[in-house]
Amino acid sequence: MFKHRSIATLVEAGHLYKAGRLDEADALARQTLKRNRSNSDALRLLGLIAVRKGDYEQALRHYSEARRIDPRNPQYPYLIAKALTVAGRLDEAVAWYDHAAAAKPGDRLVHAWKAAALERAGRLDEALDVVAPFIDRGGEDELMAEVAARIAQQRGRHEDAIDLCDRHLARRDLPAVARHVLAFLKAHSLDRLDRLDEAMLAYEEANAVLAVPFDPDEYARGIDEIVDTFSSEALRTMAEASSTDDRHVFIAGFPRSGTTLVERIIAAHPRGAGVGELEFFRELALKPGDGIEPYPRGMARLKAGSLTMAAAAYQERIPKAARSASRVCNKSLDNWRVLGLISRVLPASRVIWCRRNALDTCVSCYTRELMPGAMPFATDLAALGHVYRQHERLMLHWADTLDVPILEVRYEDVVADLDRQVARMLDFLGLPEDDRCLNFHEAADPATSLSYDQVRKPIYSSSTGRWQRYEAYLEPLIDALMGGGAGKSATGKR
Repeated sequence: MFKHRSIATLVEAGHLYKAGRLDEADALARQTLKRNRSNSDALRLLGLIAVRKGDYEQALRHYSEARRIDPRNPQYPYLIAKALTVAGRLDEAVAWYDHAAAAKPGDRLVHAWKAAALERAGRLDEALDVVAPFIDRGGEDELMAEVAARIAQQRGRHEDAIDLCDRHLARRDLPAVARHVLAFLKAHSLDRLDRLDEAMLAYEEANAVLAVPFDPDEYARGIDEIVDTFSSEALRTMAEASSTDDRHVFIAGFPRSGTTLVERIIAAHPRGAGVGELEFFRELALKPGDGIEPYPRGMARLKAGSLTMAAAAYQERIPKAARSASRVCNKSLDNWRVLGLISRVLPASRVIWCRRNALDTCVSCYTRELMPGAMPFATDLAALGHVYRQHERLMLHWADTLDVPILEVRYEDVVADLDRQVARMLDFLGLPEDDRCLNFHEAADPATSLSYDQVRKPIYSSSTGRWQRYEAYLEPLIDALMGGGAGKSATGKR
C-alpha cells in the first residue's frame, strides 16, 4: 500500500513540476523521500526542481545520491552533466557527458549536449569533432546544427552558418524553440554580411515563433502598484530584517544593458564572486508565505522576523564557493522590479544600476534569442520601448526612495574608459583596485548567461550605436520610447 501511495504522490509531484508549481512539487517529492530514503525517482525530481530554481549545487547532490542508489541507470550521468553545464562548470560537464555516452552508446542527445558544453567553453575544435560525423552524413539534430552554426559564426564562415540553419528551418517538424534559436542564428550571420533587409526578416520570423500576448497597460499598472507600495512615506514604517550582512551586491538593469559584463568584472576580483541569475527574490516575491499576498501587495504584512528568516534563507542559496567572498553579485534580470523587497531583506546590500542607450538596449533584446515566456515584451519593438520606459521610471523611483546605496554604471562609459569605471565600481564596493578586474575576460569561471561568448573577449565598442544600422525599421520602438517623459530621458534626449 505504501508503495502505491508513494507512486501516486510522485506522479502528482511530476504534474506540479510540469505546471511550474515548483514549491508544491518539491514538498510532495520530499514527502515520498521520507517514506523511502532510497527512492531514486524522488531524488531525480528534486534535482530537476532545483535546476529550475537555479540551485545547481542542490541538484547535483540529489542526482549524485540517486546515482549512488541506482548506479546502472544511464540517465543520471546525463542529468549530472546537464546540471554542470547550466552551472557553468563546463570541463566537469564534458567529463560527465563522456560517462553518459559510455552508459548510452550512440545517444545523439548526449553527443549534442557535450558539443554544446565544449562550444560554450571555447573548445571549438573539440566541439566540431563531436558534431562533424553527424553533419557529414546529414544526421545532425537541431542542437548539433545550432552548435555547428555558432562555431561557423565565430570563425567568420557566415554563409556556412546560414546554409546549416536553413537546412533545419525548412523542416516542418522542427520544434518551436529550435526554430526560434536557429532563425536568430541565421539573422546574426545575415547581419554580419550586411544583408540587413534579410536579417530583419529573419529576426521578425524568430520573434514571431514564440510570441505571446502582452498587455502594456497592465504592465504599467503593475509598475504603478510597486511605486505606490514603496512610497517614501510607506518605507518609513515598513519592517526590515535585522541582517547586517553587507556582502551582497544586486546588479539591476534591463536585459542586454551590460549586467553580465559588470558581474564578470567584479567576480574577477580575488575578493569578489558572482552567483549569476539567482532567482531567490523573484520566488519570494511570488510566494512570500503565511498566506501573504505576492509582491508588492503583501509587503505591508511582512514582519521583521519573516524578513530576517528570508535573509538567512538567501545566504543558504548562495553557492558554497561564493560564501567566503567579500562581495557577492546577483544579476537576476528581475532585480530591478524587486529592489524594494531586497532592501527590506538585506538592508546593508548595495545596488549597481546598469544603463545603456535605450535604442541599443532594445534592439539588442529584439535581435537576441531571449525566452518570450519570461520576457513577453521582447518579441515586439513597441512593447520593448514601453517596458524600457517603465523600467526607467521604476529605477528612478528606487534611486529617489531607497536607503540602499545605488551606483549608476553606463555601458558606454565602461566601453570608453574601462579603467575609470572599474575604479568607480571597486570604490563603491569598498574593494582595492586589482588588474584582474580589467582583464575579466581571462577569468576561469565562464559566464552562464546569453552573453557567455561576449565576456570571454576584451572590452569592445562595436555594439555601441548598433541601432543605427536598423534605424529604418525602428519607428515603432522610437515612438514607444518617446511616448512620455521617461521615454525622453531614456533615449538620452533630456
